Amino acid sequence: MRTVGWLAIVAIGAGACADPQGLQDGTAAGGSPSFAAGSGVHQKTERETLRDADLAHAAAAATGAAGFLSFLTDDALFLLPRSPLAEGKAAAATLLAAPPFPFAPGMKMSWSPSFVDVSVDARVGYSFGNATIVDGGVPDVLVAQYIAFWRRQAGGEWKVEAWSLSGAGAEPGGLPPFFGHPLDDGRENFTPVDMAAEEQRLLGVDAAFAQASLDLGSAEAFRMFADQHAIVLAGGDPDFIIGRKAIFESRLGTPPDFVLSWTPKLAGVGPLGDLGFTVGNYVVSQGEQKGFGKYLTIWQKSPNGAWKFVQDGGSSTPPPAGP
Repeated sequence: MRTVGWLAIVAIGAGACADPQGLQDGTAAGGSPSFAAGSGVHQKTERETLRDADLAHAAAAATGAAGFLSFLTDDALFLLPRSPLAEGKAAAATLLAAPPFPFAPGMKMSWSPSFVDVSVDARVGYSFGNATIVDGGVPDVLVAQYIAFWRRQAGGEWKVEAWSLSGAGAEPGGLPPFFGHPLDDGRENFTPVDMAAEEQRLLGVDAAFAQASLDLGSAEAFRMFADQHAIVLAGGDPDFIIGRKAIFESRLGTPPDFVLSWTPKLAGVGPLGDLGFTVGNYVVSQGEQKGFGKYLTIWQKSPNGAWKFVQDGGSSTPPPAGP
């Protein structure tokens, strides 16, 4: 569950075109309408609106920390490599003012979304893609990947509720044909939920995922909890590991003493409870060696009510204090 690249400890492992999700004709993959029946929301249009917001965020971030922060909600979660989780915009501002090496004050980030999707009611959504960091205290541009979870505000604008940067170990490669899979197929029948209760339920699902990793190994756990179209950050070339089968196979063959565990900490869901996220801390160990990190996972609820993850990534944190 939790990525690596140039700033993490254990590897576990592109600009956006006009419509990389194969929706130019207004239909979802497989030919079903991209309009969510009964919801009053046209999914293709809403995806494009969120993509525009993400590109605007990237343009603002390229000017410096203030631009990046301007798109965050006041309680946003910010996951920067080699740093503890920053809870709230104020904490994110403090972190960016004095970031860990190889970052430096004045660092500028820029990115292009490779994939964007929204909930059935277009109240929440997510995006992810490849990023670059300049003025980061090193002579070369750093390559990275990001995940953002968005929530539409009362005035209609999109704001970031959780944003995670992961280091990339290589320049990103090309995306495969027909990359991406929209989430609206068969999802028009969701109704409003108690969001606080649903967030607790989602934390419980993530905790069960973590327990499966301990009991069965990370490969089997990821196979059990991944959506069939899930995508995880892959640290460069390839850009992403795409699909449940590929994610499962990427985790086979780990040493017998390799253990990946994590503890979910925070969650957020949309009003219909069909799309959400979890954030937490992970520990990866092999023999006497341990690595620590944090993660952001995006979850989708299927029409039968089961939560499955559709996107996952993370980055390292300093070892916990203590003897």
